[in-house]
Amino acid sequence: MLQADLEAFIASLSKQSREELIRTATDLFCECSKTKGSLLENTRITDEMGRLYRSLEEEVKELRAKVKELELQNQHLTGIRVLQTEDLFGRSTEKTKDIMNAAADGTETADPLDEDAVLTEENDAPETDRHTIKRHRTAGDEDKKHKPHKRTDLSSLSHQVVFDYDIAGLNAEYGEGNWRFAFWNKSETLEVARQTTYVKTVYRPVVSVGLEHTLVALPNTSSLLPKSIVSPSLMAEIYTDRYLLFVTLYRQEYRSDKFGIQLSRQVMSGWCVRFAEELLSPVVLHLSDLLRYMLYQQCDETHWLAIRDGRAPGRQSFVWVHRTSELAQTHQIILFCFNLSRAASHLLEFYSGLQTEVHLTCDCYSGYETLASAFAPLVILSACMMHARRRFVDALKVIDTAGLSDEELSGLPEAKAIGLIQEIYAADEKLKSLTPEERLEHRRLEVKPKVDAFFDYVRTFDLKSADLHEKMRDALQYSVNHEEALRRFLEDGSIPIDNGATERSIRPLTILRRNALFSCTSRGARATMTVFSLIETAKANGAEPYWYLRYLLEVMPAHVYHGKSVDPDSLLPWSPQYLEYEKQSKSVLIGLQAPPGMEKPHTPRKKGLKKSA
Repeated sequence: MLQADLEAFIASLSKQSREELIRTATDLFCECSKTKGSLLENTRITDEMGRLYRSLEEEVKELRAKVKELELQNQHLTGIRVLQTEDLFGRSTEKTKDIMNAAADGTETADPLDEDAVLTEENDAPETDRHTIKRHRTAGDEDKKHKPHKRTDLSSLSHQVVFDYDIAGLNAEYGEGNWRFAFWNKSETLEVARQTTYVKTVYRPVVSVGLEHTLVALPNTSSLLPKSIVSPSLMAEIYTDRYLLFVTLYRQEYRSDKFGIQLSRQVMSGWCVRFAEELLSPVVLHLSDLLRYMLYQQCDETHWLAIRDGRAPGRQSFVWVHRTSELAQTHQIILFCFNLSRAASHLLEFYSGLQTEVHLTCDCYSGYETLASAFAPLVILSACMMHARRRFVDALKVIDTAGLSDEELSGLPEAKAIGLIQEIYAADEKLKSLTPEERLEHRRLEVKPKVDAFFDYVRTFDLKSADLHEKMRDALQYSVNHEEALRRFLEDGSIPIDNGATERSIRPLTILRRNALFSCTSRGARATMTVFSLIETAKANGAEPYWYLRYLLEVMPAHVYHGKSVDPDSLLPWSPQYLEYEKQSKSVLIGLQAPPGMEKPHTPRKKGLKKSA
């Protein structure tokens, strides 16, 4: 119907009107086509913009992730820089009071080598320093500061008595016969005699035996090296100077030249290595056998450099330190073992053939876990609480604490954790003088609640939280992962709370490393550790290293070079044989130390005065 009406309407129009209508329709069609094209173009542009937007959105996400990664990396590198600066120029201390003092200062440790650093009046103000020091000063510190020094005990030394007076001067001052000695004022000084070096010439007979007059030369069983001037006393002096007093061989060479003795550092170095290998290493092996089967032990490792060890330049070597537990009621043994690597192979070799239980206090290095797994259940590991505390200390160091009050500083999570660990140490420190049984009982009553409080606090943190600093997360993760091993000292009174005793044993080695810098060869490094083991073991048992080394160098040649039997236990620094040797040697030396004294003088009589009846 509509189409018919439309056709009728078009038929009724004139020709001109129809043409106009067609043109109008055509124009409308063209406009519609253009509009459709525009719509299609707009749709294409919209789709393109959508793809571009999604691409930009993905790029923004990647950039945000990159920024987050860079922020974490910057946080990590900033922490490293702060800790390295602290290690180089800061004060090395394990005392909680000093740690909190440093944090309360709120200033980064200054580099003393920085020539561009400018001291402002604010940073250099003495009032600020005094306030900081006073803030954490505990009661009694003032009394300790002015406490008089204890007088040195000189009773074990030889004495020379000198009466200092001038008769002529007294006569001139007061008149002859007009004065007398009333009493004497006494004063004491320590006098030092320079080292005495002398030549000892020994003649041994050549015996004519039987009617055939066969000549037999008696062997020299005490000589360290045939046709050499080296003696046990000289060698013990070289060893103790080098490894106890840290006097390098080139300085010993200089000193010997001053005494008119030509001893080159190459010759002394050769002696050090040879006698350590041939005469002293059997003693260290015996000590190693004794230590390996002790119930309570401690272990740690440190780096050492041997520049010609058969490997590429720059490769680091290590020294493993084994010792008896500081709380064990046995003689102390401290051994240093050189190894080319830090791999667990050394531990597996050291404890090879182990058949008895060992409680080993150490850090949480994976090599010890390998050892415990290989010898399970004989090896039981105890972790070091000091290592846990250090991680919280590092976390505190990298925080900007400038402007924080005491309360705000104490409220920091890192400071709270350090305070809780300090409470554990304060409670356990008082128990060191007790027997293991008494210590265990007190630990259960007094120390365990504080340990529980520490781990309860540690577990309150969400380790996945983005708000945690990297160092704080590491400290928390360490304590959580090793909680069982950190608690193990609560189960036995002979297990120490930390591995500090081993680190204190390493300290002399670090001084030697700073002075000597390196060993030329692996052989020289092993010889160094042999001598160092004997010196530190002697010190730990109250023996003087010089006399102990001299004793071994006098006894061992007959055993090693001439096959004479010797009781291995007589070579230990606590053996009755050695203790008697040290006592006798010291008594002889003391008698030679001081010149003879003087007799107490009487008041001189006046010249010409006759003796009265």
